[in-house]
Amino acid sequence: MISLAGANTADSTAGLARAVALKQRAMDAEDQFIERMIKQAPGFKRMECSDPPFLADYRRAAREFEELKKRFVWVEPYASSAALVAEYWNDGPGLYRGSLAFMRAHPLSRFAKRLLLLAGCRLLLEKNYPLAQASFETLWRDAPLSKQAVLAYRLVDALNGTGGMKLSPEQMLDWGRALGLGGNHVLRKLISRCPESKEAELAYIQMFKNIERGFAQWTLSRSFRQAELLEKYFTRFCRAFPESPYLQEALILRARFNYRCGKKSQAIARKNDYSWRKYKSSRRKRVARRYSAYASRHFKRVNLVDSVAAVRYPGSPCYFEAGILSSLILFEKDRFAQALEKLRTLLESGPGPAERVRISWYAGLIHYLEGDYQGTIDVLAPLERVDWRDERFWSRAMLFLGKSYLAIGDSSSAGRVFATLARAYPYTYPGIRARRLKKDLITKVSPDWIEELPVIQLPVFPESYTP
Repeated sequence: MISLAGANTADSTAGLARAVALKQRAMDAEDQFIERMIKQAPGFKRMECSDPPFLADYRRAAREFEELKKRFVWVEPYASSAALVAEYWNDGPGLYRGSLAFMRAHPLSRFAKRLLLLAGCRLLLEKNYPLAQASFETLWRDAPLSKQAVLAYRLVDALNGTGGMKLSPEQMLDWGRALGLGGNHVLRKLISRCPESKEAELAYIQMFKNIERGFAQWTLSRSFRQAELLEKYFTRFCRAFPESPYLQEALILRARFNYRCGKKSQAIARKNDYSWRKYKSSRRKRVARRYSAYASRHFKRVNLVDSVAAVRYPGSPCYFEAGILSSLILFEKDRFAQALEKLRTLLESGPGPAERVRISWYAGLIHYLEGDYQGTIDVLAPLERVDWRDERFWSRAMLFLGKSYLAIGDSSSAGRVFATLARAYPYTYPGIRARRLKKDLITKVSPDWIEELPVIQLPVFPESYTP
């Protein structure tokens, strides 16, 4: 427990702890003060303008830090920021000028953002709107994604044009981006206010990104609601910006999110379908049918994106992304032959290095699951010599290529592939598994080039485990 009262002990660490605690308590009270301003805007009649709750703590902290500077030189930003508030709170322009000077002296200090926000609030209380606007704009320009910037956005928006202060479309877009996944309500407000502006176009894309990124942390029912919201605003986006350069990106985001919703629904449907067939549960049967309908609805949207991309953007990243997702839908439905045909078509369309690795991996996996190991080798062997060697797809492709060589009895080629993979990604699961399989090969068949490879002892998976 740190006492905030008592004798001054500036030459001790206890004094330092007390000063920091005083400043932290002042900042907490400052945050509450600003929240009350936002709630009371545009009128601030009930605000404690001359003696707010945080001012006394700032004054005490300033005195403490001033004496602590003799021993702890690094407390200078703490001392200066506290002294500025204590000295200039009743002088809005002075606090603003002091904040600018502090920002120049300590550009990396977190207190600079707080001082600019507090200066703007004080100037609002003094009804000095032009200077308050300047203070907030300095904050937005310097740290547009900070918590203080978000508070300033909220405060100016709550003023509702008082004193000529209102957010520009660019500032509203920054506000929405600063809120991350929770910023869609701001983006929708921007779209409604400026429906045909460049910022509205970017707001649509940011909203689609937020929805796609939020899938992992949302429940499936919420994802369904977000999918309907995405469809609603995607239609508006296409109507407002039919020739937008961001249309391909919007199509990709739409396809990805609907595929993820459909895939999860399909998994639930399959699980319940198995249960009702085994246990004869009518409730499970109804659940299976309902989620199967959900999956079909979302998969249909992905296929629609695929057809649009094939007509409007052949050979583009959008075309390949939608095509891959469409083939994965066929894979989810156990239509392996159709999925392979779709993937072959994509490979013949001239994909880039990253897309080629990804498409080949999926095609090779289907061959492997069907027991066609030679087909897996035919598809994946060219990837052994490519320059694009990403951890997610290339490493998996190499692991299954090596296992396919083992399945047909070509131990020499398998050892070569495992060695290549283990050297490229030694600490990932595919690399660890490859090194384990290569180590087993050394004890069974020992060509000279395999024996010369270094054997690094890494975490070992159980012998019985096979992905």
